[in-house]
Amino acid sequence: MSLKLDHIVHFLDRHPAEAVDKLKHEGLEACMGGRHPVWGTYNSVIYFHSSYIEFLAVEEPEIAAFSENPLIQQLTKGVKRGERIGQLCFRTEHIGKLQEQIANIGINTVIHEGRRTTQDGKLIEWKMLFAEGEGGLPYPFFIQWEQEDEERFDDLRNTGLLLPSQESHAVKTIKILTENKIETAESWAKLLGCSSPVKQMTEGEPVIVQAGGCRIEFSEPYSRETESIFSEFGETIWQITYNPPLKENGIHVFGGIYQ
Repeated sequence: MSLKLDHIVHFLDRHPAEAVDKLKHEGLEACMGGRHPVWGTYNSVIYFHSSYIEFLAVEEPEIAAFSENPLIQQLTKGVKRGERIGQLCFRTEHIGKLQEQIANIGINTVIHEGRRTTQDGKLIEWKMLFAEGEGGLPYPFFIQWEQEDEERFDDLRNTGLLLPSQESHAVKTIKILTENKIETAESWAKLLGCSSPVKQMTEGEPVIVQAGGCRIEFSEPYSRETESIFSEFGETIWQITYNPPLKENGIHVFGGIYQ
């Protein structure tokens, strides 16, 4: 299956505009995205080369609490432990075929349709595929946009949401902390339909899965910093690196590190 990293979902327990202000202070341009009335959420976004970061927060708690969308369930539960990078989403052009392929490896799935209205009144629609998993680290989910990639990215450029200065930055590495790096990496590789994980010779090094045009590193806590993060959040995505780097020492944004 042909997959591309589409976006990173960062769970917030505050107004998404605060992420826009934080990134502007770091020299990056984000913007408010829109509202999801059916789910009781809203977001802000920042676009880079072929992917973006979504800062997702609950706007209407009484609606979000009863949402059947797995991402909203993960958000409402996740922010109780603190703000952080909460999910990964991979883009596909054939979500129905992908659902069949995942079912063939014995994983249950569900598709949800989504829509939101942008600040200029444009309706954006998509479909999301969620895979059921066990443990504290949810599987990534998948998205198929109504628009073709070329048309969608042209729209983003024309509306000034995808800036030339930010389009040059592509996600290089996604770093994940887990209880069992080999088991988790093998499970994700199977789901994503990619080659077997690369297991490093040294015990403390990560196990690597190449998927969606980027490198996913699975590690067990290995330093004072990662032990502290693992103690607070459990299994989690904790750092995203870009090529070229966004900033030499990284940008710390509400529980997540982007470098």
